[in-house]
This record gives sequence, C-alpha cells and structure tokens, in this order.
Amino acid sequence: KPWTHLAYQLAMDHYFKILCAHEEIKWLNVEIHQVVTWIHDENQFLRKMEVILWDGEGKSEKEKEDEYMAVQVCLYRQCHGHFNMGHMQHFCGLAHTPGFMGSLTCRVAVEHQELWEHLQELCM
Repeated sequence: KPWTHLAYQLAMDHYFKILCAHEEIKWLNVEIHQVVTWIHDENQFLRKMEVILWDGEGKSEKEKEDEYMAVQVCLYRQCHGHFNMGHMQHFCGLAHTPGFMGSLTCRVAVEHQELWEHLQELCM
C-alpha cells in the first residue's frame, strides 16, 4: 500500500497541513476584523464612561467619588490602549502581507471617522 511508505505519509501530512492553513487564514481574516472592531468599540465605551464619571456638576459628595473612578477608567483605557496599538501595528503588518483578504476597518460613527483615518495613515 502506498500510504505505508514514509515519503507518502510525509507528503500527505504536508498536503493536509496546507489545506488546514488555507482554512485557518480564512478564519483569521474574519477574526482580525472582529478584534479591530472590538478595540474600537471598547475604546469609545471607555472614553464615554470617563466623560460621564468626570461630570461632577450637581452631584452629591458621594457621587463626586465617581471622579476617582474616572481616573481609574482613564488609566485602564490608557494601559489597554498601549497594548491595542501594538495589536493594530501587527494587524497593519499582516494587511501588507500578500494574500491578506481581511479588513482593518470597522463601522465607525461620523464623529470618530477622523481618528480612524489617522490610524489608517499610520498603517501605510
């Protein structure tokens, strides 16, 4: 039987690894787009929460403690923003790879379009 020979086994293994790699690339193209969208949404959410927590007008003393929470949210966003930019740089590198069929764009509100255009310029 041909598959009992080592050379045939290695050829079959290599063939199926290539098939699996093509399938994995398709999944990664989708997942990269999802991660980019999540990064954007998370950043926007944290920024909005900072604004809400900082707004101290008309608040009681207890509610003014939200300002401390705003500082923590800001620090959290900045820390994760540092790592998110690292991820985005890797994704931009992948986007320049031949055969990349994914997308680094996400649905963006009009007021955030300028920020994303700036990020895309950094990737080019």
